[in-house]
Amino acid sequence: MQLVWKFLSCAFLAGFGIVLIYIGFRSVRETLERLSLWRRGHRADGVLVSVDEESDSDSKPQYRLTVEFVTATGERRRAALPDPVRSRRRIGQRLTVLYRPDDRTHVVALDLGARFLSVLFFPILMVSGLISVSLAVEHLLGFEGFTLWNHILSTRDIHTN
Repeated sequence: MQLVWKFLSCAFLAGFGIVLIYIGFRSVRETLERLSLWRRGHRADGVLVSVDEESDSDSKPQYRLTVEFVTATGERRRAALPDPVRSRRRIGQRLTVLYRPDDRTHVVALDLGARFLSVLFFPILMVSGLISVSLAVEHLLGFEGFTLWNHILSTRDIHTN
C-alpha cells in the first residue's frame, strides 16, 4: 500500500509540475502572438456593441465584449474579443482593436499591458514546474537523500560553522 501512495504522490507532483510548465509556455506564446499582431496587424477604431456577463471560476463577474469596426478596405466587421474583462463596459464605448486582414476571427483589443505580466511570471512557472517534476522523479527512483535541497542546506551549514 505504501508503494501505491508513493507512486500516486509522485504522479500528482509531476503532473502539477507539467501543468505549471504548460501554463508558462502557453502564456508566453499568447503574449508573443499578441506582440506580432501589434507589430504586423491592422488597427481600427471599434465600437462596443455587446457586453455579455459571465462568472469566472471564483464566481466573480467578467464580461465578454463584442466590437464592430471597419477594416482598412472598408469592410464592416463584428467580432467577439477572446479575452474577458473584469470591469463592466458600456455599449457604444470606443476602443482600438488589432486584427489580421486574412483572419476574420482574430481580433483583439489594444491592451498590451495585461499580457506582459505573464512574461514576468514565466521564469517562476518554469522553475517551479521543473522542481516539481524533478522532485517527483527523484522520490520515485528512491534518491531522497540526493535532493538539491539537501545539498543547499548542507552547503549553508558548512558556511555557518
